[in-house]
Amino acid sequence: MRREVFAVLVLGVLGCEGRPAAVAPPPAPSGPPLFADAHLSAGRDVWMKVCRGCHELGVADAPKLGDRTAWASRIAQGRPVLYRHALEGFFGPRGTMMPPRGGNPDLRDDEVTAAVDYMVMASQ
Repeated sequence: MRREVFAVLVLGVLGCEGRPAAVAPPPAPSGPPLFADAHLSAGRDVWMKVCRGCHELGVADAPKLGDRTAWASRIAQGRPVLYRHALEGFFGPRGTMMPPRGGNPDLRDDEVTAAVDYMVMASQ
């Protein structure tokens, strides 16, 4: 019995060929992407606190973060249009509705535009 346990332990550590067994790399972090840029990091913070409620699940046809297809036509309109829609609100085709400032009137303009920039970068 001791030999079988020892053999199992040796094979588990060294593998069948006598070399150290390969260790699987840790899984990649899931969730909203991180960016080193301070502006995009601030945008991610706003997204996590405000925008995520709609843009994670696609509420009111909000484009989901990272959905390149859903974001492509929006990104093609240019950032000024996206900023205006996010700041002032927007009613679009198929029931799309973006409330002004994501529904949080306390957000500053720079916070809203940072969140837009974050979503665009994460969805290209």
